[in-house]
Amino acid sequence: MEGKKFSLNNIITNSIVQMKGKCRKIFAVSIMQYMTFLLPYLFTRSLLISFAVYVLFMPGIIKFLGNMESFKAEDAFKFNKTFVTQLLISLLFVLVFGVGSVLLIFPGVMFFTNYALVFDEAKNGDKDVLGAYKAAKENTKGYRGKMALLCLAFMLILILLVGLGILISWLFSLFIPALTYSYGFIWSFLLLPMFYYVGTILGVSVFMIFVLPVELLAISNMKGAIAQDKLYRSAIEQEKDQQNNVDAEKNKELPEEKENKQEEKDGDEPADYIF
Repeated sequence: MEGKKFSLNNIITNSIVQMKGKCRKIFAVSIMQYMTFLLPYLFTRSLLISFAVYVLFMPGIIKFLGNMESFKAEDAFKFNKTFVTQLLISLLFVLVFGVGSVLLIFPGVMFFTNYALVFDEAKNGDKDVLGAYKAAKENTKGYRGKMALLCLAFMLILILLVGLGILISWLFSLFIPALTYSYGFIWSFLLLPMFYYVGTILGVSVFMIFVLPVELLAISNMKGAIAQDKLYRSAIEQEKDQQNNVDAEKNKELPEEKENKQEEKDGDEPADYIF
């Protein structure tokens, strides 16, 4: 059971509050990161490659969001000596989480609950790929329910934004006939009117630019909240152990006190003499 001070609602609220007064800076970074997704897609037409390049900068983005006062926007996109490690971490995360979410949501959510902190673990460049994933899984132990709720909350926001984007695109299709043509975007057998794809891209883009920074900051704050909650729980356990030791000592002393009092009582009674 999590400590009383641990609250997912407080984590998300505090993440939004932290962004107050820094919206321009965050918006600039979000646009720059979004371009790292859009440009590779325009050249490769591959969502997998585009998302792999996009999340490649995730450790730097998380590091920037945690130190917005001292970091410049361009610092989030600087590579260090751990470039290969970040690349492997990003490819593995995109492959497993993306495939798990597309084929069936549950595997993607389970992967997120175990390894959502991997980019936060890798941001300082002091862990290898396996070390970062192992540390991320270890840190979420006992808090995976909270991580799953966080994942589902932002997935719901994404679904709502995609739905809103499709609705807006459908309204435009009433005036733009080209949006009503069928177009195979992902699989050749999936032929849908163009406004479905335009609306999906619109909703995903809004999510990546405006909502994802809040989620990343919440994930980063989740790590600190988990560490604080573990300290809280450890302190509670220590207090209980100390109280149990005190009670045990008292229980040990009680028989000795009773025996001493009985001896004193026997000593005070007048002796019986037989003549």
